[in-house]
Amino acid sequence: MTPRKYIVFKWTIPETKETRIRKMLVIDGQPYYCSTGTNSTHEGVWFPFMMMAGTKSAYLGKLPSFLRKSEVKERIKTANSQHIVKFARVYFYDPPEVFYRLDEEKGKHLISRLPTKTTAMTSVRLSGDKFPKAGRDALMANLFFHEHPVLDERIPLESKPVFVTSDPDAINTWIISQGATLAIAMLHNQPKREPTPYSPRLMSHEHKVAPAERVVESSAEQKEEQTGWRKWLNCIKR
Repeated sequence: MTPRKYIVFKWTIPETKETRIRKMLVIDGQPYYCSTGTNSTHEGVWFPFMMMAGTKSAYLGKLPSFLRKSEVKERIKTANSQHIVKFARVYFYDPPEVFYRLDEEKGKHLISRLPTKTTAMTSVRLSGDKFPKAGRDALMANLFFHEHPVLDERIPLESKPVFVTSDPDAINTWIISQGATLAIAMLHNQPKREPTPYSPRLMSHEHKVAPAERVVESSAEQKEEQTGWRKWLNCIKR
């Protein structure tokens, strides 16, 4: 199998000043990251994610209908620029089949991070021995017989990363270039907005008066002249 391209995300934990790294790649339109184990308790296991919470606003209008847009929006809103927007059970209206029968004891922290059977199988193939055996057994029990050998086909990586970065926006740009479907929907294909026509407002001391509304004071001579013309016209009419 052809080795996969990957990149490395490098960041520093503000509290401890500790520097950490995560490998990331995209397979079949889905980005994955290699967990450090801090939150998942599964160091070295690869999990799928949506995008990085960078500086660019996310558009949720084109997300798949099975995702709860309000929950995804809240996750992006509360994440800082170095957080990965991961999958969680609350994002889904109907829990996908992989949340299924991996019970809490056998697949702790796995069921909320693997949204589909495909991502679970890919995680096993990327993680190898790092993937918990109990979780693998639970997954095997829910696969078709012909799918079992696929789990033993490891997915190799290239010897060196494409680049190393601390910029979440650079990661989003790269995963989009690799075909990450959700990132494309949220960051790349945003609707174009027509510019609002500019209409300058008058200051409070400025007033425009229509010509018909203007009142012109006539002089005494003009009034007398107008009276003379009216008398002449009246004579002609008679």
